[in-house]
Amino acid sequence: MSATPFLQLYVGDYLADTLDLTTEQHGAYLLMLMTMWRHDAKLPNDPSKLARIARVSARRWHLVWGAIGHLFYEQDGFIRNKRLDREYQKAVSISEKRSASGVKGAAVKALKNNDTPQANDSGLLKHSQKSDIIKEEKTPNGVQKKSPKSVLQSVLSEAIAAAVVEHRAKIKKPLTERAAELLAKRLASAKDACGLTPDQAADLMIEKGWLSFEAEWGRNAMQAGWSPEPVVAEKPKPDSELSPEELTAKWTKRMNYARDNRCWFSSAWGPMPGSDGCQVPEQFLQNGDGFDKHGYRWDDQSRRAA
Repeated sequence: MSATPFLQLYVGDYLADTLDLTTEQHGAYLLMLMTMWRHDAKLPNDPSKLARIARVSARRWHLVWGAIGHLFYEQDGFIRNKRLDREYQKAVSISEKRSASGVKGAAVKALKNNDTPQANDSGLLKHSQKSDIIKEEKTPNGVQKKSPKSVLQSVLSEAIAAAVVEHRAKIKKPLTERAAELLAKRLASAKDACGLTPDQAADLMIEKGWLSFEAEWGRNAMQAGWSPEPVVAEKPKPDSELSPEELTAKWTKRMNYARDNRCWFSSAWGPMPGSDGCQVPEQFLQNGDGFDKHGYRWDDQSRRAA
């Protein structure tokens, strides 16, 4: 290519992925993404170079990287970003198509100028960055997107999940799949962090008109006099009392969520796969469960919230 394609920023997705970042961390993250875009969507995994790119001192870099490092992955000595990989390949493909279209158009024009009848036999392919991107967004690479409601139902009851989706639409901040995943993590950790069940935390979020949920907000609301609706205690059935269909539905749902998000909720699900006392039935386990592709343990959201 003669020039680097332009970088598109999907504002909703970006904000959903960076809810917890400070101004400094936002700046570092964006500078790294923009620099990666100009260097084949990757950067050398060299802390001193990355610190310079992010415009922070070497002393502060380890703090900044501690906050944004989970947004990248390492491969063959380079750091990369999964979303940036996809967008870069998409942009390169579109640019190449447009370049090829331009060559073909020049040939057609030359034929027309020479009054050659064959010029009308092959039409000029017209590409625009916008139309190509819309087309590709509608046909993802074999990945079936989950609805925000189905993501939320991994931690919320069906009725509350639907209410949360409706609430976000009402305040004109509709949930994306990724935003729903992040919100589900926050709601799932509410019990250990502030004593609210996920459903109660979601109810409070809706009642107060909040975009998301923070444990501190929940504690402040309760200190100010807010009290959750009482929960009718219903002891969950042990696996031994579940039908085969119920058992499959229960653990398939949990394991799919855990693998997609590389996290676990030990306070509700028991010890993580790969740990002593793991309660996941063997037929629902796969090799590598409990670890990401780099060999690091999944995040235990229950411990993080404690």
